[in-house]
This record gives sequence, structure tokens and C-alpha cells, in this order.
Amino acid sequence: PAALVPLTDARERVRALVRERQDARRTSLGAWVLDAARRAPGGRALWLGGQEVPPPPGFDWTIIDPADASLTTLPDAAFRLIVALGEVAPRPFARLVEQGGVVAFETGTDGVADRLAGTGLRIQEIEATPDGRHRLICRREGA
Repeated sequence: PAALVPLTDARERVRALVRERQDARRTSLGAWVLDAARRAPGGRALWLGGQEVPPPPGFDWTIIDPADASLTTLPDAAFRLIVALGEVAPRPFARLVEQGGVVAFETGTDGVADRLAGTGLRIQEIEATPDGRHRLICRREGA
């Protein structure tokens, strides 16, 4: 019926807006992941979290859920690049990146410096996301 046309149109506009925001997040997230990958010259890499964007080529990827207990069994300094999606604390996986390696992760807005204390990770790049989190690219310089 004609009376429902405005509601149907409004619903379609909302759906289009949601898709647009999801596409923008994927584009932004993909660019951030590629930036991190360009800073680490190939080799073993660890992907923690969902795969909203594909892992960049040129790496030997290990893909693990951050909550997976097997994370604790991985050897120290085993990876040249670590990408951790979703809000995570860097301490549990900082030991896994080799000296000079790169870690890209998302975190909340509070206590970024505190979260990095004692990890040996030094911020190379930081950006705020529209949802209020931070995306960081760090290099491991020492413990």
C-alpha cells in the first residue's frame, strides 16, 4: 500500500547508511593493516581476531582467536608482524614479536601508555577511530 512507501524508503535509507559505514570501516581498517604490513618486510605473521579485511600477502600467516589458549604456547619472538583486531591488551602477545618487528592493534581510549609499559613496544603511528578507540602501530625495541 502507498501508506507504507515512506516507511519502506526510510528503512532502505537506514540500510544503505549502515552498509556505507561498514564499507568505510573496512576501507579504513584495510589501509591501517596494509600500513603495518609495509613496515614489516615479509616473514611469519600472526593474525588475532576476526577477518573483516583479508591478511596482506607476502607473509606466512598464523590465524588465531585472541581468546584461544594456544596463544600462550607460541614461542617468544616468533613473528615479524602481529595484527590484533578488536579491543585487546598488548601485553599477552607483545612477547611474540621479534626485535624490530611490528605490532598493530586496537585499544580503548584510556591508558594507552600504561598498556604499553614494559612490553618493549614503541608507538610508530596512532589514529583515533570513529567509535572512540585507537589503532596503534608499534615496533618492538626491547623489553
